[in-house]
Amino acid sequence: MQDEMLRYAKFVGALDLPSGQRAVEHFEEVGMKTKLLSSPEASEIAKLTETTYFGLLIAWAQEVERYCVKLGINYDEVVSFYEEIKFFPPVKYFPGEIGGHCVMPNIDILLQKFPSALLQAIVQSNTLRQKNLGPEGWLT
Repeated sequence: MQDEMLRYAKFVGALDLPSGQRAVEHFEEVGMKTKLLSSPEASEIAKLTETTYFGLLIAWAQEVERYCVKLGINYDEVVSFYEEIKFFPPVKYFPGEIGGHCVMPNIDILLQKFPSALLQAIVQSNTLRQKNLGPEGWLT
C-alpha cells in the first residue's frame, strides 16, 4: 500500500493558495509527489474525466469485441494490430464489464451536469456488455 501511496502524485485543489500550500507541504514531508491545482473544482473534474477516459477506452474495447464476435474472429488478434501505432496508449484494454466504485458512478456525476452523447454511449456499451448483447441485440 505504501508503494501505491508514493507512486502517484497527489493533486491538491484547495479553496485558497495558503491552504493548498500547507497540504502540499504535508504530503511532501512524507515523501509524496504533489501537484497544486487552482481549485477544488479543477481537482474534481480532473478525477472525474480521468476515470471517464478509462471507461471510454474500455467501452471501445467492448465495441471491438462485439465486432469480433459477430465476424467470428479473435479479439486479441485484432487489437494486436494497434501495437504498431506508437501514439496509441500502450495498453490492450480488456473488453469486460465496467464495474467498480468509480468509473460508471463518475460518468453519472458528469451526466448530471453535462449531458453528453459520448458519455451516454459509454453507458450504453456497458449495458450491452452486462446483458452480453451486441448493438443489434445479438448475443455475444
